Amino acid sequence: MNPLLLLWLAGPAHAADPDLSWVPERWSDDAVATPPAGAASGAPWWTTFDDADLAATVTRGLAANPDLAALSALTDQQRALAAQGLAPVLPSLSFDVLGTVGPTDSQTFGFGIDVPDGFGSAEDQSDHYISSSARFNASLGVDLWGRSLTAWKASRLDALASQGDRDAQALVLSTAIGSAWLDVAAASRQVEIVTDQVRLTGDLLDVVRARYEGGAASALDVLQQEQTLAAVRAQLPLARAQLRTSRQRLAVLTGRDPIGDLPAGPSALPAVPADPALGSPQDLIEHRPDVRAALDRVDAAGARRSAAMRAVLPTLGFTASAGWQYYWRDEWSDTDTWSVGGSLSVPIFGGGQRVNAIRQAGAARTATARQLESTVRSALQEVESARVTDHEQAERTAATADQLRRAREAWQVAADQYGAGTTDFLQVQSALSTLLSAELTHLQARRDRLGARLSLHQALGGAWTRDLDALLAAGAP
Repeated sequence: MNPLLLLWLAGPAHAADPDLSWVPERWSDDAVATPPAGAASGAPWWTTFDDADLAATVTRGLAANPDLAALSALTDQQRALAAQGLAPVLPSLSFDVLGTVGPTDSQTFGFGIDVPDGFGSAEDQSDHYISSSARFNASLGVDLWGRSLTAWKASRLDALASQGDRDAQALVLSTAIGSAWLDVAAASRQVEIVTDQVRLTGDLLDVVRARYEGGAASALDVLQQEQTLAAVRAQLPLARAQLRTSRQRLAVLTGRDPIGDLPAGPSALPAVPADPALGSPQDLIEHRPDVRAALDRVDAAGARRSAAMRAVLPTLGFTASAGWQYYWRDEWSDTDTWSVGGSLSVPIFGGGQRVNAIRQAGAARTATARQLESTVRSALQEVESARVTDHEQAERTAATADQLRRAREAWQVAADQYGAGTTDFLQVQSALSTLLSAELTHLQARRDRLGARLSLHQALGGAWTRDLDALLAAGAP
């Protein structure tokens, strides 16, 4: 069948191309602070926190995490598969040895040909024979239309997409390790806060009991304060459990034993680093590994469609061999042998296989182009949402800090006045309860503020994912 007719039957020559012209040139500046000017930093996000323990934990965790190691192995597997795709355009050479032993009668189809006079009697002839050969065989497929090279290019792009998937997982893993590290710090601080709360509540109970013994407080005041102390003490086991659970999660993420090798982790939350430079929305195409993987899949699908279209064209190949043949019946004989050949294959009819292969490849490219657009839109939305959350969490943290400051002042005034006998027990107990709540609220706000910053870094991606192999090698034990 005519190749042009096959291409016409297959449909349009071009599948739908991805349209990224709509990607804006700058981020929005409404509802949040104007993003810092300048290109986005290519350094790993954890270096901006200026905390050596965090940097070491993330780096070692990326190198030791078994899930990321499995993805790296799959990436290596994909690269090896891509390398195999180059075989059709390279010559092949082999050395083959063949041997056959059989009854002599099988060479005459068992009809028992008479032996002529002078060649010995039938009894003198061997009843079996040996035939063997040893030769070099070579073949070369001539890639006239570049079909094999195009298919190899598609395989390489698939390998790059697989690497992009691994890099995207590394980005998510790095923020997960950072989040677990922050959880350990927050849980450690929570244990300290609750322990201090137990002490403060106990000290107030001693004051209430002393005032009760002096007739300045009622038995109800003592019972209420004892109840408050019991309630605060009940929070301590939960805080310790939360600390251990956070350490176990950090151990799993960093490839350590979650039973006997728990990381100590930090005891305090770090300061929030300076706002990162966001670059432009178009930078996400380079900085987000999932977007890069989607782009590679579009290109791979396009190359695969091109290879499918070239499959309707004739193919040409050459073969050559040289070696020796051996034969034994009553005595050994041998001869040199060689051959050279060529083949030309012109597709005529294949049951619609080639036509539908082109259609399938075109549909696959259209699907990957649409998936790319969806991936880019999701990436932009994640950055915008992370920016808003980061901004709002900053305001929330500032508000809880002011709340905590005022709660401490109120507690100090209430405690002084209660000691002087100028206020009642309910006011001082309320001031203490408010202080305890404000401390925990502010701690959670600080943790959420840092978590929002991690989410922003994850949404922005980073050029550092392109050097992930070197980073993993540096963090390996």
